[in-house]
Amino acid sequence: EFIRQNQELCMKTQGLFDPGIGRLVKLWGFHQNNYEGNSSPPPQIVAELLAQKPTILDIKWQDNILHCANPAVSLDFGASGKAYALNAAVSTLTEQGVSQATVAIGGDNKVIGSKPDGAWRIGINDPKDTSKSKVSLTLVDGEAICSSGTYQRFYTDHGKKISHIIHPHTGYPVNHVLHSSVLHSDALIAEVGALSQLIATESQ
Repeated sequence: EFIRQNQELCMKTQGLFDPGIGRLVKLWGFHQNNYEGNSSPPPQIVAELLAQKPTILDIKWQDNILHCANPAVSLDFGASGKAYALNAAVSTLTEQGVSQATVAIGGDNKVIGSKPDGAWRIGINDPKDTSKSKVSLTLVDGEAICSSGTYQRFYTDHGKKISHIIHPHTGYPVNHVLHSSVLHSDALIAEVGALSQLIATESQ
């Protein structure tokens, strides 16, 4: 069901969100914890992989078995997996009778109920100075705030910033826009919305 949800969101975002580009993400060196010493892949290699048009939409189902005829497809749920976990954690806490909580995973937040002294206030980091909050938002019961940004996970190659967010249509990192946040009751939609919005702005 999770994979089907990702396929639906891929279609709704016109491919700006596509977890099927795992090989492209790996090619740029973002399937590891330490990016120091990374370098950009040769343009020819990027073009060859992009020409195979990897997408999660190439995955087909037969009963409960996945099939994919495109060898360029590799699944990377770095963004949507975090949001799935956030939804699942809140659902589990609610089932266990927890009526007041805020759950945070990797900078994304979802709340249950409200604080004893009022509504939940969630701060969003200033992408130019992460020690400070740029703005704060009020979240009501069941709402999630998810963010996507190019200011945390990146490396520098010959003086050029290389972010971990890869544009599925070009095969290259998104670097121009720093941050995007989306508020929604479904953390998965909020996460995908934030990522797609950031990539779409880069495309303009």
